[in-house]
Amino acid sequence: MKQYEDAMKIYNIGIKYYKDKNNCSVVAVAVTTGVAYGAAFKALEKAGRVRGRGATTGQIKEALDYLGYTTRAVVEQFKTVRTVTDYLPSTGNFLAYSPSHVLSIRNGRVIDWTEGRRHRVYTASEVIKK
Repeated sequence: MKQYEDAMKIYNIGIKYYKDKNNCSVVAVAVTTGVAYGAAFKALEKAGRVRGRGATTGQIKEALDYLGYTTRAVVEQFKTVRTVTDYLPSTGNFLAYSPSHVLSIRNGRVIDWTEGRRHRVYTASEVIKK
């Protein structure tokens, strides 16, 4: 199980080895599930994501299903990436969605380039192994 701790390292893996930009969905799936970037990339590709383009929420859920995970919506009133961890449990893996972006939260820590920023978060889901 991969434990990515530095978001920029995993973003750079996508750019360097897969020639893949706009890959926040791949990064989020890899971090929350603990799979390698390549496995997350292939799962999203099977779900219909095109290299260099974003993924829909449905494609992300389909890729998670392919990897053996499911999601459960978290019903809270979220504000921003900076404060989202205040509303979530300190353990577990979560995906948080903001307009045109998805980010991962693992064990109370945002693992994404948006960490500490004020990007609006409109929903979050817990990622659970089936």
